[in-house]
Amino acid sequence: PNRPSTSKRSLSYRVFNCNNSTEKECLKLNLFGAPSDNTKCPKGAILFLYNFESKHFLGPYKAASESRWNINPSAWKGRFKYQVKIKPLRGAHSNTVSIPKSRFDEKLRSNKQPGKGRNNKVPTKLDEEEGWQIMKLAVRMGWKPPQEAVWEELNNNRNGKK
Repeated sequence: PNRPSTSKRSLSYRVFNCNNSTEKECLKLNLFGAPSDNTKCPKGAILFLYNFESKHFLGPYKAASESRWNINPSAWKGRFKYQVKIKPLRGAHSNTVSIPKSRFDEKLRSNKQPGKGRNNKVPTKLDEEEGWQIMKLAVRMGWKPPQEAVWEELNNNRNGKK
């Protein structure tokens, strides 16, 4: 593929964590949360939800709002106050895919750099190349990209076209 130009608009990719019970609440509320603002994300960011109990990533989702404090103060019994509204990148929650952590890890460049890797930790922020590789993996895992125009816009953003 073509390498992105330096003048491109960059896409933002984030990962939020959950367990089996908080995953259900995330999807029911259309909300992802974190204990602190280290998962800041702009509206429109592409998101994945990592379930550390099942060791699977779920997504892709899109940030329907900027992340901020206490969008829903009662969510998760108040434990995860830094929140972002979400929606599936395409249609309903049934149009997301589950990606095993081992497949996800293969696409993280920083996991392959000795001394600089994230080792077994799941990053909260992916660089653009990692994010694009995960999106391509989601397609191979059965995710159906959104309408052609939206998919084209994602690709154009990646390649610096406006």
